[in-house]
Amino acid sequence: GGNYTYFISLVDEFGCVWDTNTTLKVIQTPHPDLGSDTSFCFPDKAILDPGNIGTIYDWITPFGNKYTQSITTDSIYLLIPYTFQYIVAVSNTNSPSNTLTCTGLDSIIVTINPKAEPSYTTNPASPLTGCEPFSVYFNNETTPSTSTVLWNFGDGQTSTVNSPTHIFTAGNYIIELKATTTEGCVGNFVSSEIIESYPQPYADFTWNPPIGTRLNPMINFTNLTTPMNSTFTWEWNFGDGGNDIVQDPSHLFPSIPEEKDYIVTLIALSDHGNNNKCTDTVSYAVKIIDDVLIFPNIITPNGDGVNDKFEIGALIIGGGYTEMQVIIFNRWGKKVYDNNNYKNDFDGAGLPDGVYYVTIKAKGLLKDVEYKSSLQILR
Repeated sequence: GGNYTYFISLVDEFGCVWDTNTTLKVIQTPHPDLGSDTSFCFPDKAILDPGNIGTIYDWITPFGNKYTQSITTDSIYLLIPYTFQYIVAVSNTNSPSNTLTCTGLDSIIVTINPKAEPSYTTNPASPLTGCEPFSVYFNNETTPSTSTVLWNFGDGQTSTVNSPTHIFTAGNYIIELKATTTEGCVGNFVSSEIIESYPQPYADFTWNPPIGTRLNPMINFTNLTTPMNSTFTWEWNFGDGGNDIVQDPSHLFPSIPEEKDYIVTLIALSDHGNNNKCTDTVSYAVKIIDDVLIFPNIITPNGDGVNDKFEIGALIIGGGYTEMQVIIFNRWGKKVYDNNNYKNDFDGAGLPDGVYYVTIKAKGLLKDVEYKSSLQILR
């Protein structure tokens, strides 16, 4: 464009010549360039600029005409996805009377894509509290459904499975879900709900001594529950009507002339309020035996049912001793009876009245013993 001066010479049919000068103004036609078609993710915006090449910018947009060099696309009130064509007519004018206008035209297609809207539901449903290992199923309800997802479970573990199941150990966790559409539009959701996985006790215990006795029926219990947590509480049942709630109790069992197994039960509880309890139960049989050997020093085998046999208490009745040998000598040291599996059945048969000497060798649950005593047979 610019101003150009022209010399004009005219000759008529008679050879007459007329000369004159004139100035011609040339206005350059603008060539707007909006670039290639573009797209973006809602609710972002794009700036469209045809370049500073004209004096009048006449935009034809989905939202009406705008008379500025550049415009910002408006997507706030749109239903998406959607595609719009933006057209700009750029005009230059430079005539004295402003009657001459030169116009250039360009257009661009702008596509507005939806961003991903991550969401999910869970099973179990809210509130998300449970005992470890706490299993939660996450049902992905992200829109659009074709979005890819990245789960962050708050415990250092992630997943790209569409609807995963995750196992939580003890602790508090916040879930984050990131979703990306096929067009690359990203949405991020951080849950306001905290997943609470409570520590699960695994109850166990031991005791000392391993076997209680009639003379010493006191048993000391050692709690072996794992993990050992200061928030845990305990419920002990000793099988004899006794109970306790301390961590490591001692219990005095009945002192009775018999062998008996008491079923001792420990319930370990993790209490987190609102009746949220994680429990585990374990039971063992604790044996109390009669370790008191009682034997008579006289028998009267006359058939009246009283002292007819040499009966050793606790050896058979109480069960504290499982094997025994009874050897009987007469007063001259001659062996007159020998039984390696004695069953309280010696009645002096075939032996005259008198004083005899007895050796008892017993194998017990806790120890082996040997006793020597005298025995009188009197009919």
